Amino acid sequence: MEREMRRRRWLLWLTMAMAVAGSSGAVRGAEVTYDGRSLIIDRQRKILFSGSIHYPRSTPQ
Repeated sequence: MEREMRRRRWLLWLTMAMAVAGSSGAVRGAEVTYDGRSLIIDRQRKILFSGSIHYPRSTPQ
């Protein structure tokens, strides 16, 4: 019985320590909007370029 209580107490402390450690580095949210040309993240304009290639449609060279 004593051993089980020690084990439960140890698990409780471990769980509490993990909860405190996990909450201390909380990620803050960012303000994201779109103006038709670019994304505005935290009041800074970010222009993102992306593309893709369709390999079956590309010409062999």
